[in-house]
Amino acid sequence: MIDGLVSVLKGAAADVGSVNPVRATALIAQMALVMEIVVNFFCNAGCLNTKCNQTTGECFSCINGYWGLFCNVSCSSGCSSSGCDHESGKCFECANQTLHGELCGTPCSDNCVNNQCERNGECSFGCETDHFSPMCKTKCSDVCKATIIGSRCDDLVQCLEGCVHGYNNEDCEMGQ
Repeated sequence: MIDGLVSVLKGAAADVGSVNPVRATALIAQMALVMEIVVNFFCNAGCLNTKCNQTTGECFSCINGYWGLFCNVSCSSGCSSSGCDHESGKCFECANQTLHGELCGTPCSDNCVNNQCERNGECSFGCETDHFSPMCKTKCSDVCKATIIGSRCDDLVQCLEGCVHGYNNEDCEMGQ
């Protein structure tokens, strides 16, 4: 393909000197179009507007959904339709609230209400019963008495309704 384009350019260049100025302008315009085709031929299809550095082939920017120097790496499937950063691949936002992390590939804790969390993994709507901490990974002690409604302990791991039989004090230590 490139050899054919080069032949067209050579023929057009030879014709420029032997034709009238109007024809020469038209030939130069054709040569410019052929050069643009050749230049764009070397840019990866992921380059925005098929524009790249002609020496290295590195894209100036990527089309949505791709990243990397040559825009040849797909954004994480966890990224929303807004895509990812073309240099780092980090998602601009996650496709849904059940995923978190820079690439939106880490599931939220099962202990988050509705399994929904923020990008940093902190639960969006609090914790399921008997769990606490920002990511709801800590569970209340089994020696805390059950409550009628809600969690058996607070965020400081203090039993709200006291201890089960055989345990006492605020920390529900084993009684003697």
